[in-house]
Order: sequence, then structure tokens, then C-alpha cells
Amino acid sequence: MTERRWEDWIVPLLLICFATIGGSALLAIYGRWLLAGWVIILALVIVNLLSTLLAFRRVSGNIRRLEKGDVLHRELLEGKLWRAAVQLPVPIKTEPGGYLAAVVIVKDEGSYLKEWLEFHRLVGVQHVYIYDNGSSDDTRQVLSDFLRTKYVTRIPWATFMRDGSPQKLAYAHAMSNFGPDWRWLALVDADEFLFPTSADNLPSVLTSYEHLPALAVYWRTFGTSAHQKRPTGLVIENFTMRAPFPPQPGVKRELLKFKSIVDPSRVRAIASVHMVTLDTGVTGAYTEEGILIQNDIDWGGNAPNGQLRINHYYTKSKEELAHKLSRGSGAGMPTDKRRKLLTERIALIDTQPVEDKAIERFVPVLRRLVGD
Repeated sequence: MTERRWEDWIVPLLLICFATIGGSALLAIYGRWLLAGWVIILALVIVNLLSTLLAFRRVSGNIRRLEKGDVLHRELLEGKLWRAAVQLPVPIKTEPGGYLAAVVIVKDEGSYLKEWLEFHRLVGVQHVYIYDNGSSDDTRQVLSDFLRTKYVTRIPWATFMRDGSPQKLAYAHAMSNFGPDWRWLALVDADEFLFPTSADNLPSVLTSYEHLPALAVYWRTFGTSAHQKRPTGLVIENFTMRAPFPPQPGVKRELLKFKSIVDPSRVRAIASVHMVTLDTGVTGAYTEEGILIQNDIDWGGNAPNGQLRINHYYTKSKEELAHKLSRGSGAGMPTDKRRKLLTERIALIDTQPVEDKAIERFVPVLRRLVGD
């Protein structure tokens, strides 16, 4: 049986009201004044009840409109947050205690984390802040030894906004809370390997760029390397085929991307997952030549091929790519837009790939550290 709502009584009560008024009029015509009076009183009670119900109806309508408006307002705010800069508080003036730390947001990356962490420890990253975006795999178990040795700080960071860019918010949180402890913070992803092209470690390179507030380190974007399934062994050893660099003019916007290594004391906002707003008011980062880069396709002349690189293992195998497509975006990008971007970028990566083994000089030591 369907439960009746209070709104369903309005029409029947209205009919009863008309009937009682008509009945009282007939009773008066036939001289039944007393009975007519009682019927009129009943009609007045019904009219009062009707007015109350109609008032409730108006209030309920207003509540529904407010709730609907709130949802639309919230979605608007969240959509804007994906694109808008996240402003930071005024930084605390302290002397940094360490030189280089990395900030990374992860979700169900447990099977890759040991290699990623050992690699970055090998190249001179002194600490890693891991923002765990609601992992349901073995991420905690993988991190246990790194947490015990205090190489990693894990921050639970489950998504609570539909498209509010948890990655930008994580970077903002790290910059505000941990930034004062460090001379440099590298803002990277778990599929990005930051390394020096010729030096032994990152700090030895970064000392030459302390006059710059933020360094742009460009991607070299790797594809499937013809792997259908996930291969055994190291990611940096298995995937050696990448898109040409610099990218061809028609694909610059998709593949000419960089991540930033920043001086936290100079950052005033997180503009995107790639760029920050500096204390000078400009948004962007500088190449090793000191050229300010403010968008994805502006490299100030020649493509930078300097002392720092990021190998971006964008797809890994086709099997792993399918899993990546099923996950949400840490950057807060709407699902449809993200899927379209991934599909377009993947097609570009696997068109005329070139072999690149520059990172393999770290493989022998990394194998021992990882235990492969």
C-alpha cells in the first residue's frame, strides 16, 4: 500500500469545505439554524486546516528550492576549485631543517610505491609526504618500513569533494604545514620519476638554482613499450619507449608538460598541479636557463634539455592503463574530460616512439634496494 503524504489531503479537504458550506446554506434555508451554525464552525475548522497545510506546502517548496540551489551552488564551487588557485596563508619565517622533500598523492599505488620511494631516496630526496587518497590496496603495508624509518610521512587524504582537486589541496596543505621545514619541495606524482641527467643526486644540482623560486622540470612521457600485461621487474627498466621530445608542434599542449620544484617560502598559491603562484605575483616556474614559463606551450625558445628530468610512465602496460582509466582524477578533473584527455594523450605517445634508457644507470643499485 502506498503511503499518503500530507499534501494528498489538500484536495479532499477543499471538497469537504465546499460541501459543508453548501450544506450549512441549505440547513439555514430550511430553518435548521442551530445545525447550520455547527456546520459553519466545522467549515471554519477545515478552512483553518487548509490554510495550515497550504502554508506547509509553501515552506516545503521553499526548502526544496533552497536544497536544489545549494547543490547547484556546491557543484559550482567545486567545479571552480578544480580550476582556481588555492591560496596559502602567510608563510612562517623559519630556517628550513632539510634540503629536499617530495610531496605525492596516491590511490591504490601500493604495488609501485617501493620502487618509487627507493628510487627517490637513491637520487637524494630526503623525505616524502604521501597523501593517501583513500587507498584500499596494500599501500599501508608497503609503507610500514618507510614509516618506521621516518623516511615517509603518510597523511590520510580521502576525497570528500566531488571535483575539488584533492591533489591541489594536498599540495597546499603540504606547503603550509611542512614547507617551512624544507629548502625545496618537489610536487610530483607516483608515476613520475625525478632524476638528474648526469649528476649523482638532485641536491647537487639544485644548489646551482637557489636564486630561482621554482624550477620547471619537463616530462619525458613513456607509453606501453608494447607490453600487454604488467611485466615483472622495475618500471624504469621495463618501459623504455617514449614520445619524442620536444613534441611536434601539433601535440605540444598534450605532451609538453612540467612539474615544479619550489622554494616553499616563495609560494603564495597552488595554481594547478603543475604550477604555483609566487610571492612576486606571477604564476609559473623557471627553466634552468632562468626563463619564466607560464603555460604548457611556452618554453622561451628551445626545448629545455637540462640537468633535471622527469620520466612520466603515463600508461605502463595496456592492462595497467585500463585500470588507470577506471580510477578518478587526483587533480579533480571531471571524469568525461579526464577520459578524453587520457585517450588523446595515449594515442600521441605511442605514435613513432623513441627509445630512452637514460634512467637505467640507476637500475643496478635500485634492484638491490627493491630486492628484485
